[in-house]
Amino acid sequence: MQDSKGQTPLHLALRSGIKDWEALKLLVNAKILHIKDNKGKKPLDLISDRGLSGSLIAEACLKQ
Repeated sequence: MQDSKGQTPLHLALRSGIKDWEALKLLVNAKILHIKDNKGKKPLDLISDRGLSGSLIAEACLKQ
């Protein structure tokens, strides 16, 4: 599911700066990690852009 900007719930959560791991892991699955928004950004790109590459969020996403 994507909004009019092509963003998935995971895109929106990462852009808003969510830090609640329990809520965020409900949004993470292998398919959603590769969906690009209208700007061509995948959730993994946002993790990198926001300096979260060493976080639990990044680790969970990369394990998918």
